[in-house]
Amino acid sequence: METVRVGYEVFFDAVPATHLAFFTGLKTYHETDDVICVHAGVDPRGGPMHLQDPEALIWGTKSFPDDYRGERSIVYGHWENSADDEAGWPWPRVLNNRTFGIDTISQGVLTAMRFPDGKIFQSRKEV
Repeated sequence: METVRVGYEVFFDAVPATHLAFFTGLKTYHETDDVICVHAGVDPRGGPMHLQDPEALIWGTKSFPDDYRGERSIVYGHWENSADDEAGWPWPRVLNNRTFGIDTISQGVLTAMRFPDGKIFQSRKEV
């Protein structure tokens, strides 16, 4: 199978306006009483969520998740840093600082977590 690169402008010209409005209207994080959900993490030095740099939330920072010391639990993706078990099955990367890395999709497994109980849900693509 041959891969063909398509420029962003061609892609966005083909996306319906209603879809673009949906994507541009998305928030950079979702917060509940139990957890903060972001795409890639937070800036450990960035202060409260409403003051965080959106780039840190979307793309992450080199110091996250290891240097995070906040009081809130953070669920994030983007990093492909799962904790694989002995059989090679990808599980969320859970650190003692209340960070939960759930990016397992590159291994064909979609992972979600429910809070406040932390229950893990996973689905594997059948081959």
